[in-house]
Amino acid sequence: MTDERHLARRLAATTVDSLLANAVQLLGFVPAVLVATGLDMDHDPTAPLYAVLASVIGLGLGLGSVVAFVLRDRWRSPGKRWMGLDVVDIGTGARCSLKQAAIRNGIYIALGIVDALVPVFRADGRRLGDLAAGTRVVRVR
Repeated sequence: MTDERHLARRLAATTVDSLLANAVQLLGFVPAVLVATGLDMDHDPTAPLYAVLASVIGLGLGLGSVVAFVLRDRWRSPGKRWMGLDVVDIGTGARCSLKQAAIRNGIYIALGIVDALVPVFRADGRRLGDLAAGTRVVRVR
């Protein structure tokens, strides 16, 4: 089995990164909803413009946070930085590529808790996303 402290660090890092991504999504979503619900569409000729602008900003922040979450391992996410972890290529030991980060986290998004639980049962602590991307999480401090 994998070292429990390493798994705890990974869980803490993922939790921090998920909370940050959700906060960014809320920063876009809440103002968009508030603007859209407070507009007087019948009497204000600029209301549709504000509704579109609020929607574009909300959508942009939401999509941006998803992209950042998927590619987070390429630049060491805040959670991994805080926990002293990095994602590296299993063969070279170099930081994972954009493609590897996208594969690794795309699988995490698609499979969720199933992918998150796999390291508990694997001796090397790698999840399905790591196996598909050819990566592993290592401690850097």
